Amino acid sequence: PQGVSPHAQPTQEEIQETVGVVDRNDIDVILVDHFGSADLANAIIGDSNASEIRRISPAEGTTAEWNDRGWGYIEQMDRINLPALQTALGINA
Repeated sequence: PQGVSPHAQPTQEEIQETVGVVDRNDIDVILVDHFGSADLANAIIGDSNASEIRRISPAEGTTAEWNDRGWGYIEQMDRINLPALQTALGINA
């Protein structure tokens, strides 16, 4: 879930619309930016049938821990994003 801008707060109507999309499409996993707030995702989880939040990492983001491990973009995609996307899509790797 993402608003118009990273600092924009969605309205209650927008949240309820998103909850409707989640429920109508049997979405169980909500993906959220690793470096952003999970508040909106938690609100959706609380009001919908979705049950899990998985974080994904944008290409430009990194953490000190990932740097210490020597993780670049490929490692982040392989170890963080790919498992989250597989879970969201119901793919058993």
